[in-house]
Amino acid sequence: AAAAAAMSVAVPAIAQKSAGTLRVGLLDPLRAVDSIFDPKQETSFVVGSVFDQTIRYDDRAGEFKPLLAKSYKRISDTVIEMDLRDDVAWHDGEKFDADDVAYLYNWILDPATKLRNKNNYDWLQSVEKLGPYKIRYTAKSINTLDLWQISNADIYPEHIHSKLEKKEKSTREAKGPEA
Repeated sequence: AAAAAAMSVAVPAIAQKSAGTLRVGLLDPLRAVDSIFDPKQETSFVVGSVFDQTIRYDDRAGEFKPLLAKSYKRISDTVIEMDLRDDVAWHDGEKFDADDVAYLYNWILDPATKLRNKNNYDWLQSVEKLGPYKIRYTAKSINTLDLWQISNADIYPEHIHSKLEKKEKSTREAKGPEA
């Protein structure tokens, strides 16, 4: 009974408090901070602290809301256009713009790009840059999950990702510019 009582006392989580470090046990180790090549729940915990999406789903409001986009508009059953924010910079200070979004999707859609979950993007016909801060997503056919799929695509910096020689490796392992 004494042991049960001792175990029921709430103890604050002290995760190496003196070092200012939080340690978390993961079932499956992260290969890279990259939700495209390492698409699993453990990766999403870290990637969300580094990358954003053009839109996000707000659980409380029950609707999609702009994130890297300022606004989005459904032009037709198969076309969505977005006005992107012009006040966002990458971690290295480089400005975010439509080149980043168009680059990422065109790289994914390239037949030479081999991805484990490439079929998540099969619904897309193209993603086009319409201006410095304007993008158009065009689907092959009506896709009722298009906004959901867009909201789950992390946007990577074109000026770094495009220069990586081995994009299937983590940035740390790839031979390319420092990220």
